[in-house]
Amino acid sequence: MGVHSAPAEALSKPRAVVTILKSMVGAGILALPFAVSKVGLALALPGMVLVAVLNAVGIWRLVECKIHLKNASVEDPSIDLSNDYGLGPAGGVSAAIFGAPGAFAAGAAVLSAQVGMSICYVDIMTSTLEKRLDGIASGLLIRCVLCAMLCVLSLIRQLKDLAFLSGFALAVYAYVVFALIKWGSDNLGHDDVSAGTFLPVKWDGVGMFFGSSVFAFEGINVAQYVYDDMRIPDPLPFKKVLAQSYGICFVLYTFVGGFGYYAYGDGTREVVYMNFPSDSLDVVATEYVLCLVLLLTWVLQMYPVFGFVDSLGCWGKSGDATDSESEDASKVSSEESEDALMPASFIESWRVPVSRWCVCILSIVAAASVPDVAKVMDYIGSFSFGVIGFVLPALLHMRLCGSSMSASNWAIDVSLLVSGLMAIVLGLKSAMGG
Repeated sequence: MGVHSAPAEALSKPRAVVTILKSMVGAGILALPFAVSKVGLALALPGMVLVAVLNAVGIWRLVECKIHLKNASVEDPSIDLSNDYGLGPAGGVSAAIFGAPGAFAAGAAVLSAQVGMSICYVDIMTSTLEKRLDGIASGLLIRCVLCAMLCVLSLIRQLKDLAFLSGFALAVYAYVVFALIKWGSDNLGHDDVSAGTFLPVKWDGVGMFFGSSVFAFEGINVAQYVYDDMRIPDPLPFKKVLAQSYGICFVLYTFVGGFGYYAYGDGTREVVYMNFPSDSLDVVATEYVLCLVLLLTWVLQMYPVFGFVDSLGCWGKSGDATDSESEDASKVSSEESEDALMPASFIESWRVPVSRWCVCILSIVAAASVPDVAKVMDYIGSFSFGVIGFVLPALLHMRLCGSSMSASNWAIDVSLLVSGLMAIVLGLKSAMGG
């Protein structure tokens, strides 16, 4: 059984919308004005429409595949979706259709995407706090405190509980948008400021823009868990949740990316709040608020990673063992360790917390080793999200439903596949400095 098979309260539609929104509204939105500056408004605005639509369609394709397999399993018991390795629909569907290679591809894409986002979040938090607390706390102390806080948040086990944090974080994030409007408008009032322009289109920056835009719509993986946790017999409510979430997010992204670039032009920094005057009280408050939001969002983005780690089990116990197998193993373990200093039950009770804390520590260490936020967003958006958001859903849907698909469905799948391959190629070009 996967880690999500335990009975739990279903996720309501409002909480589902909030959870998907908060899984997207994070570090990526802060880099959108910089990404827009690389191509200009004429290409960036329709480009964000395309990315939003493709992301939503990719999620829906995965959900369609899961529904198809679930219905088919009624007549064919050999179809098993339960062993998703904690990766949600992407893992379960990929394993059921392509076997071990499919599960590996899905796992690599999902885990690299979420870990990459966690690195960006930690980098932004630590760099911001190091600047504000210079002379008060060392960088090492700041990272240790962040690590402790992440370890505490990592103990939240259910998505419905994270929805409360998501709602709070979204409300707080409005302050960041307010600061952008305030200081961006003030910047436009100066005669010597070169504002962003619609034309010309800067084709050399397409790779950077596409990767960062895909990264910004970073709810691809979490949205799949939302569908599972809604536990609905009819997928239509989830389809509405998906449309509402991506519609709201698109409007917000278009405003932040477009206005941010228009206000600061070619001088737009990698993270837009760096353009705000550093001595303003509003900016200081914005930066602390941002750290709080990213802290709360970090655990949401790591939900797939924690699910994978939980499903693996530690110290020789499989996360997919049946209840009877677990009971037998427990009996044997108890008999063999009557004189042990640490009972098996004690070890098992700490298995999940310790494994999650190890992930938190590794995330902090990795972030310290990879400080370039813009490049991480670009690469993760191009490679990881290109695979999990575009390529994999298209291949899974074509393999499963190809013989009965209409021409329009074929066109949608081919568009997803081409977009994913284009993202990977542009990512390679960017990585090679082309």
